[in-house]
Amino acid sequence: MKAVYLAQVALALATPVCIAAGPLDAPAPSGYRDGESVYRGICQGCHMPDGKGAQGAATYPALAGNPRLAAATYPVHVVLNGKNGMPPFRAYLDDTQVAAVANYVRTHFGNAYADSVSVDDVKKMRPPEPVAAAKSGDLVRHRLQGSDFPILMAVEVPSGYRTIYLSGVVPSVADASKPAGTIEAYGDTKTQTVSVLQNIERNLKRLNLSMSDVIKMQVFLVGDPQMQGRMDFKGLMAGYTQFFGTKEQPNLPTRSVMQVSALANAGWLVEIEVVAAAKEPQ
Repeated sequence: MKAVYLAQVALALATPVCIAAGPLDAPAPSGYRDGESVYRGICQGCHMPDGKGAQGAATYPALAGNPRLAAATYPVHVVLNGKNGMPPFRAYLDDTQVAAVANYVRTHFGNAYADSVSVDDVKKMRPPEPVAAAKSGDLVRHRLQGSDFPILMAVEVPSGYRTIYLSGVVPSVADASKPAGTIEAYGDTKTQTVSVLQNIERNLKRLNLSMSDVIKMQVFLVGDPQMQGRMDFKGLMAGYTQFFGTKEQPNLPTRSVMQVSALANAGWLVEIEVVAAAKEPQ
C-alpha cells in the first residue's frame, strides 16, 4: 500500500487556455521549433488562426487580448499540465517548444507582453516524472511546480517503507539567566526553531534515522509580541533552511505552518512535529 503526503498549499489559477488535443504519446514533429509553427500545427485547431477561439462541441477560449497571459508562467503551466478538458502536453512538447509557443501567444493576437519565458523557466516548471522511481519501490519526492520554495508538493511512500510519527517537539532554554518560562529565556522564533530542529535531530538519531528521512512537518507558531502578535515566518525560515535543502542535507519535507494562540509554556513560540519514512530492513 502506498501513502501520499501533500503540502498544504493553495494554487489559484483562472480558467486556462485550451489547446487542441493531439497524439500525446510521442514527441511533436521536429519541424515545430518556433512558436508560430507549434501554434499553427497544434493550437489553432481550437483557438483558430486569429487566436479568437471558438464555440462548438466545447468552448475554446480566445487568446487574442487575453489578460490572463500577462503572467508569463501562466501559458507554460497550462501547456505542461493541462486543465479542465485540455490534456497536458509535457510529453509531446519539449522545453524549447513550450517556451516558444508561450512567447508566441503572448506577443501576437493583440498581446504585447515584453517579458519572455526562457527554456530554463520551462524546465523548472516541468513536473518530474516519478514513474521509474515509483516502480523501483523508492520513495518519491515531488517538488513544487514552478517554484524553488524549500518544501515539497507531495511525497509518495511505497510498500517496503516503515513510517515513523514523532510527537511535537519544543525548544530548550537558550538563556538560563533570564526569568523561567519567558520568551527571553527561550529566544526569538529563529532561535527556538533551530533549538526545536536540533532536538528533533537528536530524537531521530535515537531511532537510527536522520533529518533526510523526514517527509512531513507541521509547525505551530505563536505570534511574536515584538511583531504585534503576528507569527515570525521569516524567523522560522531562517532556522528551517539550516536543516533542509542544504548542500549537506538536500531532502525536503511536505510542510504546513499555522499560527496558534498559545503553547503549553508561555515562553514557547515554536512547536514542530514530523513524520519520517525509512526502508524496512532487508
